[in-house]
Amino acid sequence: MMDLYQEMWTSKKVTGDNFCQCGSAGKHWQNHIMLSLTAYPCTAKGCANKATVGGHIVSENFPQGYIVPLCDSCNQSDEPIQIKYGALFVSADLSITCQKGSRSKAKTDELPDENMDVQDDEKIEKIADEDDFNKLNDFEKLGVLTGCECEFGCSVENYFKYREKGKKEGFIPVLVDTDDVFFEQLEILLKCESERSISRIKEIVEEYHEKMLAMPVVDGKAYLEKNHIDAKWDEAELEDDEFEAEEQFTKGGYIVKVPVTEPWRIWAYLPYGGWNACPDVSVHMAVSKYWYKQYGAYPAALSFDTIDYAVEKPVEDLEKLANEIGTYCFDIVEQGCETYSALALELKNSRIWNLWWD
Repeated sequence: MMDLYQEMWTSKKVTGDNFCQCGSAGKHWQNHIMLSLTAYPCTAKGCANKATVGGHIVSENFPQGYIVPLCDSCNQSDEPIQIKYGALFVSADLSITCQKGSRSKAKTDELPDENMDVQDDEKIEKIADEDDFNKLNDFEKLGVLTGCECEFGCSVENYFKYREKGKKEGFIPVLVDTDDVFFEQLEILLKCESERSISRIKEIVEEYHEKMLAMPVVDGKAYLEKNHIDAKWDEAELEDDEFEAEEQFTKGGYIVKVPVTEPWRIWAYLPYGGWNACPDVSVHMAVSKYWYKQYGAYPAALSFDTIDYAVEKPVEDLEKLANEIGTYCFDIVEQGCETYSALALELKNSRIWNLWWD
């Protein structure tokens, strides 16, 4: 699909309700993706508007084109557009989407009785194909493996806007960067790595949520004190008044709207760790609970080897925080900034804590 994101597209300016048997092009997209089109931003690169229509885009390489969420302005534009990475394309070739189903049904009605066994076999294969986890794209896989509503990624500032929205609507946003390693780790922790049935994986995920949400959370402060690593400090380095923290997430991707109100419970939906020096899920829950109560910190972003925490305002006691982060994630000291004072300096005036494990 990567070539689709590099393609230069032209909008065919679809309007009205006569695109196909679905009705409008927007309904065509929704029926095949099974998600609400207006929940997404416009997929035209560089546009910050909300999507309002299903846009029919075509190019020289793809003359029949695709349907993607667009705003009215981009849908009506004559200018060539590129589509944002991660956008979901639905083919506008009705012979392989809507009309394919109609023709199959018509042929089925005409089959003589002796062909019924063949028909049933085809139906079973179709059901199995639709329930195959391997057929999903990354966005769809993330929704299945977390059991959460997902949207496209955002900036640091937009993250805090999402968090305010989540306080009203009962979710915590987590920015997730997906790749094969991330999904592999998630499937291993959920114990569904050998399962390909979407319906069965959803059952496993729900059972995992229930188990983890019912599990008592250990004392995160006690864990950090017990595993404390002696700090190496350079006081002169810490006194660098000209240093300016650069607030950014380590990596970006999709927003997962985790349906919890207590930040440490996001790990019940996004299990993480247990490899190399990275702590296991129970430790992430414990430390997250302690840091939320101590600093108001939220787990905000994940990739296969990083966790970023976010706070409403920078922490003042930098030495204490650096000691705790260095104990929780010693790799960023040993293989990164080398001293706790350098780590403290990175945390100075920053609302984002970037953690990394080898």
